[in-house]
Amino acid sequence: GGAFVFPGGKRDEADGSPEALAALQQDVSALHAQLGEPDLDPHHAASLFVAALREAQEECGLQLQATDLQAWSRWITPRMPSMMSKRFDTRFFLARAPHAQTAVHDNHETTESVWLAPRTALEMYWDGQIKLAPPQIMSLAQLARRPMACGATPAETTQ
Repeated sequence: GGAFVFPGGKRDEADGSPEALAALQQDVSALHAQLGEPDLDPHHAASLFVAALREAQEECGLQLQATDLQAWSRWITPRMPSMMSKRFDTRFFLARAPHAQTAVHDNHETTESVWLAPRTALEMYWDGQIKLAPPQIMSLAQLARRPMACGATPAETTQ
């Protein structure tokens, strides 16, 4: 609570349903290959894209397609976590927000949102203006070095 994080959530069982996977209108094997996790079942891999699309719509109001998403990174918390007792196995995806859409927070899971350039978000963190979790810090640092990072990335405050 109170930390700025990227929009997201967890995979629901329904994300792996035949209907949800068919709605992707994307080859399951291509999505599986994009994740770069050969031991992962291809349908489970595709369901992670479904979850990412669903969460972007629920938390930001953005309607994205599977082809809009680019697998970015995977974070797994240590078995003996230093900060919290929960463990996470999380994939992060990148996407450009469609020009004709405006992202908004949902006022339920998130209480405010802001779009910041990666470097700006890091500077605000270093100045103590916002709280960030390690995956966000590292992802922002990596994004800040990329040419496409001149635009803003979404962050939202969790409840």
